[in-house]
Amino acid sequence: MALESLCMCVSVNYIIYINLVLLIREMWTSILNHIVNKHQWTASKYSHECRHGPLSGVTYLEAGSPAHQLLSTIVLDQRLLKDMAHLTAFCHTGRKYTIAYA
Repeated sequence: MALESLCMCVSVNYIIYINLVLLIREMWTSILNHIVNKHQWTASKYSHECRHGPLSGVTYLEAGSPAHQLLSTIVLDQRLLKDMAHLTAFCHTGRKYTIAYA
């Protein structure tokens, strides 16, 4: 019975870890929406909007422009996205503060 409880605990923790990794990746890649003045989207599982309030005096990139395409290749780099799983091991202020985009 103790082994079964341990396996259940490990399984639950693994699911939490996987979901946290997905959230971190979704928040990171959502910058591609924000920079083209799109602050709500439905294509993600956990992150569906920017967490900032109204913005003024901001210049946005044009979707599909060379600058947007270049930034997309950086943001969506598979090695970078894979490494984001390591961010879950660091302490952060997630419960105390929300992440706001500049």
